[in-house]
Amino acid sequence: MNSDILIYSQQLSPRVKYAFQLILRDILGLSVSFTAVKSEFQDLEGPKISYAYQPTSDELNFVPHGLLFEKGIEQFDVPVFKTNSGIGIFKVNDSPFPFDLFSAAFYLSTRYEEYLPHVKDKHGRFSAKYSLAFNANFLGQPVINSWAQDLKELLMSKFPTLEFQKLEFRITPTIDVDSAFAYKEKGLVRTIAGVAKDLIQRDFSNLKNRSATLIGNKRDPFDVFDRLISIQNKFHTQFVYFFLVGDYDKNDKSVSITSRKFQSVIKHVNDYSTVGLHPSFASNDDIDKLATERNRLSKVLHYPVVYSRQHFLKLHLPETYRNLMDLEITDDFSMGYPDHSGFRASICTPYYFYDLELEIETNLRIHPFCFMEATFKYYFPSEPETVIDEAMKLAKEVKKVNGEFCFVWHSDSLSEMEPWQGWQNLLPNLLESLEEI
Repeated sequence: MNSDILIYSQQLSPRVKYAFQLILRDILGLSVSFTAVKSEFQDLEGPKISYAYQPTSDELNFVPHGLLFEKGIEQFDVPVFKTNSGIGIFKVNDSPFPFDLFSAAFYLSTRYEEYLPHVKDKHGRFSAKYSLAFNANFLGQPVINSWAQDLKELLMSKFPTLEFQKLEFRITPTIDVDSAFAYKEKGLVRTIAGVAKDLIQRDFSNLKNRSATLIGNKRDPFDVFDRLISIQNKFHTQFVYFFLVGDYDKNDKSVSITSRKFQSVIKHVNDYSTVGLHPSFASNDDIDKLATERNRLSKVLHYPVVYSRQHFLKLHLPETYRNLMDLEITDDFSMGYPDHSGFRASICTPYYFYDLELEIETNLRIHPFCFMEATFKYYFPSEPETVIDEAMKLAKEVKKVNGEFCFVWHSDSLSEMEPWQGWQNLLPNLLESLEEI
């Protein structure tokens, strides 16, 4: 048994190598090598694939569509059609599949369409409703993983000695901490402004809670970290936390990192979980601010921070990812939509970012998520029970392909504060449901 497979193509472009490694290495766990020398390919006895318009001998041959041989970014139509096992794009003939699955996986995973001119939302983001997956009704499916599974069956039939890594369904809860405290550690000016706002709006209930918290008679409602750790321990799963440590701004309202209590929270969480940076909204187009925030968090943790997820999921390709790589961030968890659940990159496996402008595979590992509870608070207002049903639909799709069900939660949604009343037990309820899949 072996896990090595050789790929032949006359044009071994960076796109060809990336697409084959995405499917065969990152998803199926094979060891992939390449050659453009036909005689070398023909002489090999063992698992091999040609990516050419005609086979060279008795290998498994896939007919190219042409996208992986191109350079640059062009606007073109991408028709979607039904196949026996689902959907396809980049139709070809006389190939094991009725479409070029490697071009299809490349187009979707690189987010090719996000490099093209598009309408942005009020925060400058690409909206799900403009995506091919949304408009062709496959946003709720990790189609790249499904194609990989179909390819695996074909390879096993053709090359019985080929050994694949065992794929296992994984659950990865991730927690965004936009503010560790609702009332405490806000400083004198912000505290006075909060009290004044309560009085002006005649919100005496909030004023009472604020006062009780500030004098120490009540726990701060956002201080839910002991409970989160307890939930994590109960379900034996590893959470990943992202802390916002940027300066106070219109869209960034975290506690100051100079707060010893805030630092204590970060260190306490780090004892039990993985901690990453939640780059501020303001830092998205300012690498100096991003560097400052990374250094702040690294100083608290006493080790270099290498995980991140953008605040507001403000992701601009390729600039956002380039900035992260410049600061030696190795793993990012921003690949998902704020305004819709589903698979933004049509995949539920961590994979490497391909920079379409530079035509290179990078070392930045993308961890796509497919569900966020805030989507059902701000974009599709829903009852808590409905939220679990929607999450479970996606989790079952991930389970079919033994992928990673990565989802986003916000720490303040456990607080029972406006607008999260009734959501306090949603996270443990979801994890309990996931255990039964």
